[in-house]
Amino acid sequence: MTAKRNGKIEILRFFFCMSVLLFHLNTDVFGSWTLATPAFSLFAHGRTGVEFFFLVSGFLCAKSASRMKDSHTPIGTDTFNFILRKVKSIFPYHIIVVILIVIVLWSCYPGIFLNSVAYKLPSVFFLQRTGLSKSDINSIEWYIAAMLLALTIVYPLLRKWYDFTLNVIAPVGSVMLIGYLIKVYDSMPSVSDFVGFTYLCNLRALGVILLGVFAFNVSERIRAAKLSKAAYRWLVFVEGFCWIFSMYFIISAMESFFEAYATFAMAGGVAITSSRDLKGKFYNSKFVMYLGKITLPVYLCQNIIRWLSDALLVGHVSLVARFLIQAFATLLLGIGIYELWNAIKRSRAKKKKVLTNS
Repeated sequence: MTAKRNGKIEILRFFFCMSVLLFHLNTDVFGSWTLATPAFSLFAHGRTGVEFFFLVSGFLCAKSASRMKDSHTPIGTDTFNFILRKVKSIFPYHIIVVILIVIVLWSCYPGIFLNSVAYKLPSVFFLQRTGLSKSDINSIEWYIAAMLLALTIVYPLLRKWYDFTLNVIAPVGSVMLIGYLIKVYDSMPSVSDFVGFTYLCNLRALGVILLGVFAFNVSERIRAAKLSKAAYRWLVFVEGFCWIFSMYFIISAMESFFEAYATFAMAGGVAITSSRDLKGKFYNSKFVMYLGKITLPVYLCQNIIRWLSDALLVGHVSLVARFLIQAFATLLLGIGIYELWNAIKRSRAKKKKVLTNS
């Protein structure tokens, strides 16, 4: 049975996906923090939306480990199966986007197509943040590659030392890693920075995923607590503050240093929001759940539209029109990819049913 989704988390999933998209489009089209003032910008810190996805990944990782903590399944086998489930949930959308990217590369850059794809080949298998890939076939998938590497470290720790990881390794490790990155680089590092033996974004993923693990710990403690009405109201107030501050940071022109504050605020928001069962019709509506479901394909396909925009729109439309066209085109392409894969799944299920009954 599929676990029930939290409607507020699904809305936030969509918002933070769009924040990353609009950050990229703003950089592409305007090349600056458009309308930037100390209080407002056009998603100048939209890249911080990725931290939300790392947090949720860490939260769900801890939740999966909690179900398996008394299992006799070998840790290595269970870790392999856990990562395999993650890859299976991502791969269909990933491979559709890869096919579309290959078509675009072949159409726009036929002279260097084969050489370009050869350099990018490891990234087809999410290996671009191991150092094996000279460049990425889809640069925004760095998040997935780093996430999978971090989860491969965190999940077996949870299985081996569940209580110790939840209560000690997760809070201390997350604070130390995030603090180190902010202290040295003044913000969460970019995807291409390399230090020692690995990409800094792998440390970024590990630190924030550990924070997501601790958020699960806090969420479970809140859920188990018997709160008075006054305490519950304060909890809702804190939850609202966490989300308002983190979302404000994304649209503001605050110093990048405060990205750490926004990340910890998100963690608090994830912990509190996930501790509450939202019973309102809106949060449990099909529309809200649909927003969450299209998030991944929308996120994955954005580079396709960015490349096509460079080829087809530059010099032909105004900057504002280009920005809006790219945003809506990316959203529509993401929906199309989601519906395509669901149509394929329905067709396969129908054929399987026919074969079973024959």
